[in-house]
Amino acid sequence: MLVKDLMTGDPKTCRTGDSAEKALDHMDDRNCGSVPVVDGDGRVVGIVTDRDIVFGVRENGGTLEDLTVEACMTPDPVTITQDETAEEAVRTMGANHVRRAPVVDVKGK
Repeated sequence: MLVKDLMTGDPKTCRTGDSAEKALDHMDDRNCGSVPVVDGDGRVVGIVTDRDIVFGVRENGGTLEDLTVEACMTPDPVTITQDETAEEAVRTMGANHVRRAPVVDVKGK
């Protein structure tokens, strides 16, 4: 089985300057715990999780509106491609100790 058969299609994304509140809204809309962070060209530059946001608020204080995605995201995340097998993806994620990985194309989008 390939990753493209298992992945969430057309995910909502955030930009680094977006608020943590926007990221949480996207997670709520999609019933998921993470959102890919993309640059102006649509390339994945980070990933932000609900847990990242909780720790970001705790460490930085302020509100969800004040906390930016960039302040709490994991930059340069481990990514996988849609044409990898599920087994390859699990191996990659396990070797890198991550539970979530954005799925990208050959251009990193």
